[in-house]
Amino acid sequence: MEPTRWNRRGVLWGLSAMAGAGILGASTTPATAQQVKYSSGTEPPKLKVPANACDCHHHIYGSQYKVDPRSTLRPGDATVDDYRALQKRIGTSRNVIVQPSTYGTENAPTLDALVAFGPTHAPSSWSTPRSPMSS
Repeated sequence: MEPTRWNRRGVLWGLSAMAGAGILGASTTPATAQQVKYSSGTEPPKLKVPANACDCHHHIYGSQYKVDPRSTLRPGDATVDDYRALQKRIGTSRNVIVQPSTYGTENAPTLDALVAFGPTHAPSSWSTPRSPMSS
């Protein structure tokens, strides 16, 4: 599968449209007991999360993306579906995707995850060859 190619205008337009849709259609689902990949628990949290609770930092990983040869962290796949299962268990409805260092300046994993998540997510930032992160 070829990674999606993006330009700045397309990403900004898409994020604006998804943010508007998220405001209009945000909903919460009750947490349920289940086993989730990369999580040792199975029960929902003892404290109920507030409506529209947001996980403010997580990564998406996929073996189909090119790994930066300088990276030292190389975890297994952690997909959008894996994360959605965790959200269902803990009761959050929104999330912020953070670009993992594993991919260096390759933004396709994060951008593809943005599209897959739809209007309930936001990117924190990503690097470009000219950004301070890439040096």
